Amino acid sequence: MKSIQDADVKNKKVFVRCDFDIPLVARGPVAGFLPESSRSRNTDMRAVGSPAAPVKQASSFTSFVRSTSATPRNFEIVDDTRLISSISTIEYLMEEGANVIIAGHLGRPSTEFKIQNSKFKINESEFSLRPIAKWYDEQFSAYSKKSKLNDFPGWEINTNLFLLENLRFFEGEENPSSSSGQEFVKKLSSLADIYVNEAFGASHRNHASIVGVASLLPHFAGFHLLKEIKILSRILENPKRPLTVIIGGAKIETKLPMVKKMHSFADYILVGGEIAEQTKILMDEEHRKIRGQKADLIVAKLTTDK
Repeated sequence: MKSIQDADVKNKKVFVRCDFDIPLVARGPVAGFLPESSRSRNTDMRAVGSPAAPVKQASSFTSFVRSTSATPRNFEIVDDTRLISSISTIEYLMEEGANVIIAGHLGRPSTEFKIQNSKFKINESEFSLRPIAKWYDEQFSAYSKKSKLNDFPGWEINTNLFLLENLRFFEGEENPSSSSGQEFVKKLSSLADIYVNEAFGASHRNHASIVGVASLLPHFAGFHLLKEIKILSRILENPKRPLTVIIGGAKIETKLPMVKKMHSFADYILVGGEIAEQTKILMDEEHRKIRGQKADLIVAKLTTDK
C-alpha cells in the first residue's frame, strides 16, 4: 500500500477520506459560530482533546478529505481523538503545497433530507457538519464561512482548507453503483487529482466517497490508516497470547461477523455496547462448534446505574 509520501501532491488536488465518527453530548441548541473573542482553545465550547499546532499556509493545490463526521448541530464533540488522528495527514498535505477538501457523513439522514429534494435549509438540519467546521476553526486558528465548492455546500476554513457538508445528504453517496451514484462519484472525483484514504473505521463501506472516488483517482494511504493496518497486521500474523479482543457498537449485524471471526482466533472476546443486549445471538455464537482455537466469549451486563 502506497503512502501519501509516495505521492507528488504539490500543485495537485488531493481527496483525503477521514474518520470523524465521534461521540457527542447534547448541550442545547447552538445558535451559531463562536465570536472571535470566544474562540480560545480554553473555551468550554471547544471539543475535548489536545489542540493541534497551526500549520503554515500552502500554495495552490487542493486536497479532498472524506470523513465520517458524526456531529449534529445541537451537540458538542466529547472526544475528538479521531479528528486529531487525521490532522498529521492534513498538515502534511498543506505543508507540501496542497489545498485540502474535507468531506464526511453524519448519522443516517432519511430520504427527506436529501439536498436534491430538501424541504428545509440544510444548515438547520441536525445532521449538519457545522460543529466539525467549528472544531477545525480552533485547530487552525481560523474563522470559517459558509460557501460552496462547485455544486457542494460547505465551509471554507481558510484558503487551503474546505469542509464539505454531510455527504449523506446526497442520495448517490451510499449507492455508488446506481445511475445517481455514478454521477455523484464523477462530481466528487472532479474536485481532486489524488485520493487519500485516512478512514480505517469506514473503509469497509461501499460508498461513493470511499470506493467510487478511489476507482477514478490515483490513491494513497494516510498516516493514520497505515498505522492502523500495521498494528492490526502484527496482531493477526503473530499475536501475543493470551489475546483479548474487545468489540462494541450498536449494530449487531455489522459486529457479529467480527465476533465470529475472532471467536476462532482470540483467547478472550469482551463484548460491550448496545450489541451486548443481543444475548441470544451472542450465546448461540458462544456455543457454536469450532475446530481448534475457541475464545471465551464474555458479554457485558448493561446497567443504567452510575
